[in-house]
Amino acid sequence: MADGNAAISAPQFGSQKPPKYDEEGGFDLYKAMLQSYLAQRGCWGIMDGTDVLGANPSAAETTRHNEKNALARDALLRGVLIKDAAKICTMTEARKMWVAFELEKTKRNYSNSLFVRKKFYAYDYTHGMDMDQYLDEMEAMRRQLRNLNEIISDAEMVKVILQGVAYEYRGIVRMFDKDVRDGNTPLLADVLNTLRSEAELDKQRSSSRKKGATPTEAERVISARNRAI
Repeated sequence: MADGNAAISAPQFGSQKPPKYDEEGGFDLYKAMLQSYLAQRGCWGIMDGTDVLGANPSAAETTRHNEKNALARDALLRGVLIKDAAKICTMTEARKMWVAFELEKTKRNYSNSLFVRKKFYAYDYTHGMDMDQYLDEMEAMRRQLRNLNEIISDAEMVKVILQGVAYEYRGIVRMFDKDVRDGNTPLLADVLNTLRSEAELDKQRSSSRKKGATPTEAERVISARNRAI
């Protein structure tokens, strides 16, 4: 029989309470926390299937295995959401409970990832939208994808945002495209700051339009370029 990663009497650190699953943190974070918690108590082997009884276990081995199974099972039931616990609470083996929970979450995460990814790449800025809100929503979707193991790099984020604002801010997009062609990949912070500044200026221009002529597209690009320096 495997030792279940460690003896139950091994030194323990961190919280004495089982970790809690959180939808925002996602499955991988919960798995890492649960593995740490159970490994310190010699029980992670129960979950990953490496700690199993032999063909002819002794009474002591059976008792020890049952104790580990009970601890792992209790940690899982206390850690997952109530709606998930209700689906696995009738199972007596912690390993089977864990496999069922993992399958449910990873399958759901894959479906969620496809949905969020599609929305992320198709979400365009349109006239009348608030720029701060648009950029915040893009960043929120990026975090969602990260929690679903879909990592969006800063360079990819720049590309997607510039595509999203291309119709309303063609001059700004051309400005940064020129930087890319020249071998100077723009920083994400520079792109965000430039768009926010230009959107704020657009608000000011709109409110004072009756007092003077609206700046040309060329003037807007020059102004944005100066602010980005």
